[in-house]
Amino acid sequence: MRIVVARDSWQVITRELDRVAPDEGVLLPVVALEHRADPCAPIALADLTTVVLAAVRCVPPELQRGSLMRVVALPRSDAWADGVVGELVRRHPRVRAAAYLHSHPFADDRTWPSGADIDGHMRPLLARNAEAGLCASFSFIACRRGRGWALPCFAMDARGRVSELGDSEVVDDDCPAIVHARAGRTSRPVLKRWRAELRRRGFAPRLDELFGGWSRVRIPLDGHRVVVALFPVDFPATPPQYHLVDTRTRRAERLDLAFALDGGEIRALSRAEAA
Repeated sequence: MRIVVARDSWQVITRELDRVAPDEGVLLPVVALEHRADPCAPIALADLTTVVLAAVRCVPPELQRGSLMRVVALPRSDAWADGVVGELVRRHPRVRAAAYLHSHPFADDRTWPSGADIDGHMRPLLARNAEAGLCASFSFIACRRGRGWALPCFAMDARGRVSELGDSEVVDDDCPAIVHARAGRTSRPVLKRWRAELRRRGFAPRLDELFGGWSRVRIPLDGHRVVVALFPVDFPATPPQYHLVDTRTRRAERLDLAFALDGGEIRALSRAEAA
C-alpha cells in the first residue's frame, strides 16, 4: 500500500511540529482513499491501494494543550474542526476526516501508537468510519529522523488490529494522486435539478455522499424495490451507474438507463423506466 502526502501539506506539518517541539504537536488531516471495492460496498483495509494525505490544517494554539509526552485538542475544538472539515469536503469531495495526526518528538527514527492513541483515537474513529462504510481508521504519527521528521502511518482494521503501513512519501502537488484527491465537483447543480425533477414526478430521492467522492441517490419505487443511482465525482464526463435493488432478497440488477439533458432540460427517471 502506498502512503503519500502532498508537499505543501508536508511543509505545513513540519513547520507546526518544529514550532511546538519539544512538545508533542497535533494537526487536523483529511485523506482520500484509492481502493478496489465497489462504490456502495464497505471498504476493508485490504481493499486499499493508496492513502493520500491531501490536506492538513493546524489546530489553533488556544484549542490544544501539549507537553513532552502528550497533546490533546480541547473539547471546544470540535466545532472548529467540523467547520474546517466541512469546507474541505465541499471543495474536495474525495477527502474525508478518517485519520489523526500528531507527533512523538521523543521517538528517534521509529515509533508506535501508544495505548492512549489506540483506545482514545483509533478505536473511536474506526467506529465512526464504519458507519460511513470504511472498516478502518488511520493515525499518522511523526517522529524524529536525523534533523527532520518522518511520518509513519498506522491503521486499525475492522477487528481492531493495529498495523504499520509504512512511512508517508512526500510527493509534488501535481502528482496524479494529489490532483485526483483534490479534484472538485462540477455536477452539484445538475444533480440538484435532477432530484427536484424526480420529486416533481412523485419520487422521494435520498442523497448520500460516499467515500471516493461518489454521490448515491436512492429512489424508492415501492415497499421493497429501490433504484440506486451512483454519480462519480467527475460526472457528467463519466456516466452514472443505475441499479435496481430488491431489499427483501438484497439482489441488485444493473439498469441500462441514461441521464439525459434534453434541450437543456433534465429528463428524470419515469415510472415506466423505473418499472
